Amino acid sequence: MSVYTLAFGGLTPFGSIFAGTFAHWLKAPLTFALGGLISGTVFFIVILRRSKIPAWRKE
Repeated sequence: MSVYTLAFGGLTPFGSIFAGTFAHWLKAPLTFALGGLISGTVFFIVILRRSKIPAWRKE
């Protein structure tokens, strides 16, 4: 539970700083698109490699 709280609550201010900085340089719409692209890429990498994660192996 503490890892969940740290990941979704404790790291939010750092993400806001990065997003604000990128929005200042690249403008907000491009920043949102870049964030979505990064999130989607990480999602597909995790899905493709889930067989290598011991807790997600199908027996």
